[in-house]
Amino acid sequence: MNLKHVRQTLLSPLKSLWHSTGTCYDPVCQRRVREFRPHGKPARANARCPICGSLERHRLAWLVMKQHTSVFSEAHRSLLHFAPEPTISAALKRLKGLNYLSVDLAPGRAMEQADITGLHFESNRFDLIYCSHVLEHIPDDLKAMHELFRVLVHGGMAIVQVPERGEHTYEDPSITAPAERERAFGQWDHVRWYGSDIAARLASVGFSVERVNGMDLVAAEDRDRLGLTADQHSTHVYLCRKPVAAI
Repeated sequence: MNLKHVRQTLLSPLKSLWHSTGTCYDPVCQRRVREFRPHGKPARANARCPICGSLERHRLAWLVMKQHTSVFSEAHRSLLHFAPEPTISAALKRLKGLNYLSVDLAPGRAMEQADITGLHFESNRFDLIYCSHVLEHIPDDLKAMHELFRVLVHGGMAIVQVPERGEHTYEDPSITAPAERERAFGQWDHVRWYGSDIAARLASVGFSVERVNGMDLVAAEDRDRLGLTADQHSTHVYLCRKPVAAI
């Protein structure tokens, strides 16, 4: 156990006590908080949970999963989680009856090491997939989408989030320098800015795609309380269903 984890373990009860009378609420860690903290470059107000570290996109995804998937209602389901965010990963692991597996390209960052463009899992393996803010890092994103489709069971669902702006995806493979990528795509290790046409890309590999605006799931007067108003590029969640196999 490293020093950072020890410090977090010791301070967590004190944080919870300090925030217990707050009027804000994080649906992921299910804790009251006095306020959500600034986060990002430039800093977004009302973004990060001071207890579990969840960001706006995590809380939106959690609400979408609760309202649009069977993650919370059906036992003996399998879920594959790419590049696991600690707060979401911990919350999913706590769900009873969920067979949870996290993977990451980098060793040691998840339960298993795996490349999203060449997964070592058999076809029709997982009931659900959660893939958030991963595809914008992948040069061959269509190959990754094919792999998501392949390892899902028929009737299964992949939950996909990406940074998004406008209608049309912008990418330029000739941009390789980190500083240039940051200027072009918003982050040094991104290779594109997605537009809403990502839905067509996902559909091209076989998915039936539903674009859900997570902000529509919450009344306007509750958005500040849940810390859902800051990240304008991550309000949409794509629900990608693999068709049921023909009999």
